[in-house]
Amino acid sequence: MANTGVTGRVVIAGTSNRARVRTQGLNMKPNEKPDHRTSAQIKQEAERWLFEIPGVRGVALGPKFVADRAIGKLAIQVFVESKRSRVALDAGEVIPEFIEGIPTDVWEWRRSVDTQHDITVDDCPTGLIEQATAISSGSTVTHLEIHSTAHGLFDNARVHITGANAGINTHLSYPVVIVNDDTFRIPVQENGQDMTPVVLPYVANSARWINACTLENLCCCPTGEITFIGILDDKISIGSPRHGLLSGDRIKIRRAPLLLRPPIHVVKRIDADNFELVGSDPAEFAGGPNGWRWRKVSLAPTGRITRIQMTNPIVLDSAAHGLEKGDRIVIQTVRDVTVAHLDNHINRAIGPYRVEIVDADRFRLPGVDATGWGSPNLQDDFLGSWIKVVEDLRKYGRKWGGIRIEMKESETQTVQGTPASSASSPLTTSIRPGGTAVRVRVELGTGTLGCLAIDDATGKPVLLSNAHVLFSGTDNDEVHHPDYYVSSRTCSKHKIAVRLRQVHGEDPAQAGRTVDAAIARFEPDDRAYDPFIADIGPIEDTAQISDADLVNGDYRVWKRGAQTGITEGIVVSRDFTFHDQETNIQWRNQLRIRPMHGEFRGFMTVHGDSGSVLVNDQNRVVGLLSKALSGGAATANPIRDVELALGIKIWNIHDAVAAGDEPVEPGKGQTATVGIPDLLAGTLAELSASETGNHLAVVVRSHLDEAIQLMEMNKKFATLWHRNHGPELMQHLREAIERRNQRMPSSIEGRSLHELVTAILDALRKFGSAELVAHVNEHEQLVLHLLNCTYEEMLQFLKGNARLAFKV
Repeated sequence: MANTGVTGRVVIAGTSNRARVRTQGLNMKPNEKPDHRTSAQIKQEAERWLFEIPGVRGVALGPKFVADRAIGKLAIQVFVESKRSRVALDAGEVIPEFIEGIPTDVWEWRRSVDTQHDITVDDCPTGLIEQATAISSGSTVTHLEIHSTAHGLFDNARVHITGANAGINTHLSYPVVIVNDDTFRIPVQENGQDMTPVVLPYVANSARWINACTLENLCCCPTGEITFIGILDDKISIGSPRHGLLSGDRIKIRRAPLLLRPPIHVVKRIDADNFELVGSDPAEFAGGPNGWRWRKVSLAPTGRITRIQMTNPIVLDSAAHGLEKGDRIVIQTVRDVTVAHLDNHINRAIGPYRVEIVDADRFRLPGVDATGWGSPNLQDDFLGSWIKVVEDLRKYGRKWGGIRIEMKESETQTVQGTPASSASSPLTTSIRPGGTAVRVRVELGTGTLGCLAIDDATGKPVLLSNAHVLFSGTDNDEVHHPDYYVSSRTCSKHKIAVRLRQVHGEDPAQAGRTVDAAIARFEPDDRAYDPFIADIGPIEDTAQISDADLVNGDYRVWKRGAQTGITEGIVVSRDFTFHDQETNIQWRNQLRIRPMHGEFRGFMTVHGDSGSVLVNDQNRVVGLLSKALSGGAATANPIRDVELALGIKIWNIHDAVAAGDEPVEPGKGQTATVGIPDLLAGTLAELSASETGNHLAVVVRSHLDEAIQLMEMNKKFATLWHRNHGPELMQHLREAIERRNQRMPSSIEGRSLHELVTAILDALRKFGSAELVAHVNEHEQLVLHLLNCTYEEMLQFLKGNARLAFKV
């Protein structure tokens, strides 16, 4: 769905029906409307007769676009199947230029454009375009040189241009070539056409650039500064305060100031401020970490299709696709002959295709015979796009938004005459008396846990997702965790929640409000949940999108789904109304989101991502994603409508403790670990300035998470920790480090510092891992010596003993 920039009001061709268009109020001056009626009310009333016009598929409020650029005005957007010139229309088919003072904007329901490349971008920076100069080769303008002070971009970043005075191609995103810290270039020639995104000569500061995320190398939100790099026995330790990464996450690392290194590194989490890299080459980290940053790589790669061979099986060309045999992909195409046979983006009857590799630039789809499609081979700059489905099967220790949930959709049994061995998931076998085997097959429906909310009725946390996710199954209202797959006989131990209530369609309590939402109560209620979204972070609050937010066409949102990870888009309409033929429901007041790089330039969602919440750049929830649209776009319920319909409040990190949860208990039990990672984060970076200090810092980082786990989970160790004044020792250590020239006390309650620390080290030896015990034995004497020093004396001692054998 894209606005083609054609002037005049137009609708579809090929219909014989005629609709009478209401004329009351249509001759008002632009932007003149009755004071007592809002834009949303006018739009909603206009829907009644706009949908009578043949070919009108959707109506929404959003920014007014002219030649694919937002011009800073609010419009009633009318989506039609195809567009014709005004002279070819009958009177009943013409959409007026204004409806009660509000301009209209006619969009096509579907339009084919290019798809995104495999690119990498930076941390969501944005900046004003202070100057834009054309760079020519002969008579052809090939690049645009953009001056933007301290832009912070790097080579191969991708930018989207927006603004009231931008040119005709702002729906594209452009790869960046760095000239210097204040200047970069973008290419403006594509397929022999000029794609310059601003009007030349350029008016200073009339447009701006924003980074555009992609799926394969998502860097836009999860990113962080590297403050420490330590290498010990080929183990690479990384210090990054409050990094938010989990074991198994993948990252890339950017060296200052411009270059992003190609290797992808796998993370092993140590604690909140430190992590290790699994299997990485230490030689990659020479010269760090001054100015270095890491950035997250998301789950699902994507690519463009440039050729389709109508063979058996069908073969698709996609340069440097990077796929492997057995990978599963979802496809969207733009030619009618392939749309009907091949697209599985919004057609749930077609599951993800499994690929076989022809070579680095081609793959085929076993089982898809295209020889009878009545079309020759297709080749063009762009024929469609694909996305790899990478189910997130990780077992999360706590329940967050953005993770996979499952419902049992059906169960079938096959009775066999003789016993059969147990089959792998999702097939199981049980033996009946008399030698009869019953094979049970469990069919699963997969969706995404959007986020956590507080139930107004009970004050307790509940799980939020779509109604079509939670209420699609038949499994006695049970919601299951990602590792639920074995059989119906073992489901119960994987159950995490029980369905509670839903609204699917019009809210009975409020006419005109339609939502696709449901909640489930946690059962068993182990309280292992947080107001947090995987890969995105803590939920800060909720937000309602206003007309003013949309006029520039750059309101960015993100979702984290269980099938594709994080995807990014721009909200282009609010109060979007459309009729869903599958459910026969008229969905009203929806958000409409296009992929960041434009229609058909990526995927906002695929089947299995349903139930994800949308967050803005402040981590505020703005919507509950519900429907996929052609071209990779999606719709979502405004989050306030969801809250009202279900009687809930989205749980955020600033809320009070939910009812039924135990409050934080004051006293020794809570001072055991609080602040320890924060205390050591900066300290270890300072210690690492010397060779000996670096060695000691690596050792401490490698065991900090284990030590904290012992304090919090091992009752026997925790008893010894408190009995030997562990919390008080950490407080005194904090004061000594902060004041730098103050020593720790020689004794606490009549017991010497040496005695207390030795007792705690003995406890670590008793309950710690073999590696921890070995390091305690190796470094005990050094630790006891350093604790008798001021912090400045510690640093000087370590600096002066570069070859210290760790014995004093």
